[in-house]
Amino acid sequence: MNRQSIVVASVIWFAIHSSVGAVRGEEWTNLRGTSTVYGKLVGIWNGRAILKLDDGRQLSVNLNDLNAESRIQAQDQQAEIDKSLQTRVGELDAIAAEVAAAAPASLPKPKPAPTYVPPTEGADLQAALDHLQAQARAGHFRVYYDALPASQKAQADELFKVALQKIDATQWESTRSTLQRLADLSVTKQRWLLSHPKFEAMNESSQETLLTLANALRECATPEIASLEKIKAAPLGELIATFDEILSPYLHEAIESNSAIASFLFPSYQTEVGANGEMLAKVVLPVIGTIQSVPMVQIEGYWSEGATAEAAQAKWEGFKSLLSAIPDSSLRFGVEADSVLNGFASALPTLEGAKNRIAFHRALDAASVGILPTLNAWAGVKPQLDAVGQSEGYGQDPSSYNAQMQMQAGSPGGYPGGSSGPSGSSGPPGAGGYPSGSSGPSGSSGPPGSSGPSGSSGPPGAGGYPGGSSGPPRP
Repeated sequence: MNRQSIVVASVIWFAIHSSVGAVRGEEWTNLRGTSTVYGKLVGIWNGRAILKLDDGRQLSVNLNDLNAESRIQAQDQQAEIDKSLQTRVGELDAIAAEVAAAAPASLPKPKPAPTYVPPTEGADLQAALDHLQAQARAGHFRVYYDALPASQKAQADELFKVALQKIDATQWESTRSTLQRLADLSVTKQRWLLSHPKFEAMNESSQETLLTLANALRECATPEIASLEKIKAAPLGELIATFDEILSPYLHEAIESNSAIASFLFPSYQTEVGANGEMLAKVVLPVIGTIQSVPMVQIEGYWSEGATAEAAQAKWEGFKSLLSAIPDSSLRFGVEADSVLNGFASALPTLEGAKNRIAFHRALDAASVGILPTLNAWAGVKPQLDAVGQSEGYGQDPSSYNAQMQMQAGSPGGYPGGSSGPSGSSGPPGAGGYPSGSSGPSGSSGPPGSSGPSGSSGPPGAGGYPGGSSGPPRP
């Protein structure tokens, strides 16, 4: 085949396939039937059909100049165009509403935590510590109660009941309600909250941790679970198991998604035999090395802090003595904590009633004027001063405001999880991996109440250890 034949064959092949693949537009015929064009209806405007012809030209034809079939065709297609347009407008409205909404329409739930595995009786010290670490990292802080010897569990149950009688019931309920509403607000208006400059400056991991902990608090601070009457009616072990079931998915998610929390709560444990033959548990941090060595003794198949069983028992007696000296219904938060909680309680109605993001931000700024100074004074953070040495406050001058936001980025409320202020208060979960009142060497504690010599405590106690008591070694 010569070159000319190849060219002719190619042209014929292209013409055939082009004609086969082409899709002709609808047929439009005039009233007399003498003229027909092919194209697509763009729409009807002021009684005229706007057609886009197959050759690319646009044609405007009076509907009355088309035959009956073409007029009906145009009207039917316009009805479909109107219907499609209404559907699209509805879709765009829904998208706009979703974007402007205070929170996603469907609030995500965390994945279930790994299945809880209770401690094994008779395990050696290293295995016992490793098990505590693994279960706590999985979000199951009930393991610290379950790891107590049976006799110490009984003492913990007794002390817990006594401690509950010492709590100011009115303040407890007020605090529970405020925290539950605050957590609910943080979740249901999370987009507005995280778009505020203070929270927008936080890194993504810290924002996720904040929402995770708010979700957890929102669920466990309900009156059905956390009212003082409900707590008093439940045995300690059952109460801790209930809280663990609710909180473990959230705690596991927060721990796994935030390496800072994980590294702080879960250092390495090593064991060795002491000079007097006692077992020692050592808390070891990367680079720093051993920061604490704690004597441990096995009682009834489980490990407890103390060189001997008598020494371990003496600590429980000390706790009893502390509690017995405290009058009933006298335990309250300190002045600073009470001031912050009252500030939040006063601000909540306006924040909850905000109709849009701007109104929410304004309400948050107004609340911050009264709350932030107390929080920052508690944390030792000073507001920036202007050129003449006057305090610029919070939420007023942009440069000062942004500086404060940057200073506090990554620490909700000014306190990262577990860190302590001057009074030893801390954010959840409790320092050293011991929730709700447990103590580490620094004496820091987790909510709901401070622990230790001040005698205050809040359920569930000390990861199973009442009133600031300590269990196996912790950082």
